[in-house]
Amino acid sequence: MAEELKVIREMTLEAIRTQSREPSSVFRNRVRYVNYGGCYYFAPMTARQFKRVCADEACAFFNSSFHNPAEFTVVLVGALDTKTAIPLIEQYLGTLPEQSEPAPKKRASLTPLPFSFPTRVVDEEVRVAMVEPNNATQITFPVQLTSDDRVGCHAEVHWVALATRLLESRLLNLLRFKYGEVYSVSVSAFFGAEGPGNKQSLRGDVAIYFTCDPEAAQRLRGLALDELSRLQEEGPSAEDVATAVELETRAYEVAKQENSHWAECISNAYQSRFFDDDVDAAYNTSVRCRSEVMATATPEAMRAVLRRVFPYPCRSRYTALTLLPQRPWYRRPVPLSLTVAVAAATVYGVVHWRRR
Repeated sequence: MAEELKVIREMTLEAIRTQSREPSSVFRNRVRYVNYGGCYYFAPMTARQFKRVCADEACAFFNSSFHNPAEFTVVLVGALDTKTAIPLIEQYLGTLPEQSEPAPKKRASLTPLPFSFPTRVVDEEVRVAMVEPNNATQITFPVQLTSDDRVGCHAEVHWVALATRLLESRLLNLLRFKYGEVYSVSVSAFFGAEGPGNKQSLRGDVAIYFTCDPEAAQRLRGLALDELSRLQEEGPSAEDVATAVELETRAYEVAKQENSHWAECISNAYQSRFFDDDVDAAYNTSVRCRSEVMATATPEAMRAVLRRVFPYPCRSRYTALTLLPQRPWYRRPVPLSLTVAVAAATVYGVVHWRRR
């Protein structure tokens, strides 16, 4: 056991060091840390911190957290032969001894992560040493959905999905086909950090992500914000809405052919804030809300959603982080204290320049 732990520690330590040298990993970690207000959960672990971890205590904590099978939810999807699968499930899962202590945790009793999106605009450059110059830009907006019942909650989630599809289509046409300076643009929503016991609101974010030439990053970021601002003020066209509905419908039909889609549906139902032990009811509610959203999507409705989902105006609150190559040492900004010291030394004749 000691030898196995030693090997695992060495592998994990090397993975942490490798990640700290990989530009995209450094950028992703910094984006998450900034967007979630410096929450400890999103802080990347350093090699120094990992060396202080006691392996025995970590294993003991893991065993105490996952030793009660009454808290497990096992999801199986795919073309299963039930006659063969059920006896195996009963043999390997059903025979796990149930623990009387402690009692299974309830969702409302879980402590949510102490995160909060920055209240002001954050504009930051993440400079990393690179072999080849590369760029990545992410603009993130806070999202807070409020609903008192299951139907309203599902409807808002589907409105967000349609809004992100609309914005992604518009930005792709603008940045790729009109200006030809990016290969792709993605717009996605994330609500995974919110605690399942919170029934008053659902907090998350919507992120715009693209890569481009480092010299064009700031200009293209401005164009993306201008386009979202225009959609909030003027609203999308009927053609834009029809395109978004069609793209979302196609993506949904393709997703239904994948096992991962059904696994996600079942997992989301169990983790839903309004789950009442009926997976079929949760799924049917979601499907019905989705159909209603698609049927009532109009330019006016989408403009209202863009104002409701994103901060309005959009430039009032967001974070914009840009991954850029590290400057050569002679082009890096000089700290103010060093600048003042050199200037003073020069004035008083302390620094003498000589020709070699």
